[in-house]
Amino acid sequence: MNTLYIKRADTTIIYDPDAKGPVTLMVGDIRVRGEYKTKSSLSPELLSLLLSGLKPEYKKWDYENINFSYIKDKIIPLYSSFDSAHQIDHVKAVMHDSIEEAKDLGVSETLSLVAAAYHDIGLVKDRKTHHLVSGEMMRKDEFLNSTFPPDIVSLLAEAAEDHRASSSTIPHSIFGAIVADSDRQLETETVIMRTIQYSMSHGAENLDQVKAHVFSHMAEKYSKNGYLSTFFPSEKDKCNILQLHSLSENEKLLSEIVEKLWSKVENF
Repeated sequence: MNTLYIKRADTTIIYDPDAKGPVTLMVGDIRVRGEYKTKSSLSPELLSLLLSGLKPEYKKWDYENINFSYIKDKIIPLYSSFDSAHQIDHVKAVMHDSIEEAKDLGVSETLSLVAAAYHDIGLVKDRKTHHLVSGEMMRKDEFLNSTFPPDIVSLLAEAAEDHRASSSTIPHSIFGAIVADSDRQLETETVIMRTIQYSMSHGAENLDQVKAHVFSHMAEKYSKNGYLSTFFPSEKDKCNILQLHSLSENEKLLSEIVEKLWSKVENF
């Protein structure tokens, strides 16, 4: 018997490398055939999500010759018209982190990348329901429907719909979890800068108003009891979350960071 350890998910898959028959799981480039067993610290729901994401019919898209020029030329430029917290630099960061998480988990990098590229396009309509609008737009998208079968288009659309940080439900698929995790962008200065940018694009006119929004948002989302959720956080993510927990309780330090970043925005 062989063991395959997926560190980011703290999950071991035990399988017979000599088993015959169709591929049951595809973990990166490793094919698992026949029966397998798992040892995992994940909840049953997240373990099921991970294992369902390791289907060979998903991983096969990493070996297809897909032309991504449509995404580069038509989708990514949409972000330049969104608020300052959701610009092109944001979607590129989410795409990068989605690929890294997909590698760590052994699932399709291609499907993770595509879902990440489209995840915020619903902002062309509004912010409150943008995740749902993103899904609607993806189901009608020319490139997606000419490249992928309907079930994969639906899978990708659901991944976009599942990315909201305030959602308390388990995503429909591993790709929704990956986009959700990657969308968090948990580095301290990134979190605070995006919060400043959001507050300014929604009516904050001075430093005091920005601070009030940042303090409220940090307590609501990033405190120990905040609504932030992650599914397969990296070790770096875990450290960042602990730092954010601490910072949300330290108004003096948080104020100093806001003032420093505010000066950068004002001088830009």
